[in-house]
Amino acid sequence: MNNNDGKEMDYNEKVDMDGRLNEKKEKHIETRFIILIVAVASLIVAALAAGILNMERPKTYGIEGLSITLTNKFDIEDETHTDYYVFLGGEFCSCELFITDPQDAVTMDGAKDFYSDHFKLRDVKSYNTEGLSYFTCKEDADDCVYSSAVFLFENKNLVYVVWFTTLEEGFEDNLPQLREWAKTVVLE
Repeated sequence: MNNNDGKEMDYNEKVDMDGRLNEKKEKHIETRFIILIVAVASLIVAALAAGILNMERPKTYGIEGLSITLTNKFDIEDETHTDYYVFLGGEFCSCELFITDPQDAVTMDGAKDFYSDHFKLRDVKSYNTEGLSYFTCKEDADDCVYSSAVFLFENKNLVYVVWFTTLEEGFEDNLPQLREWAKTVVLE
């Protein structure tokens, strides 16, 4: 060993220190790598959980005497919700559920004419298909043209209405889905 004021070390001491330094560097790199893997895995799990939570799932809505299964992507407009009426806003359409006013004496056969006359509906067409009684129509409002599919159900001398409304452009493409939802109606 060279005794030059402790400034020089012999080769074995230097190798030993370098070896320990390299071990510390390797452990530090390993630790950072593990932290990186855990962080990436956590992000992946969070993204999957968010996707699952936002996934479209069936959800049942209703008024007194009627329920319908739509999706969890519909929101109830609370200020409109009563036992006999609810407005649901969805991604591509709205849905109104209501019971016709008995004072208006609306029947299944007369519902189309009643609503056509009272709400300035146009291009009204009636259908009885797939076990469903409904009519389609168009309505101008707020500088837009809206198309609707209005499904009618009768139970205990009351007429229940499920009224889907979309923008005119996507109506024909969405009509099969609206019919499928209407088929989920359950009357009590």
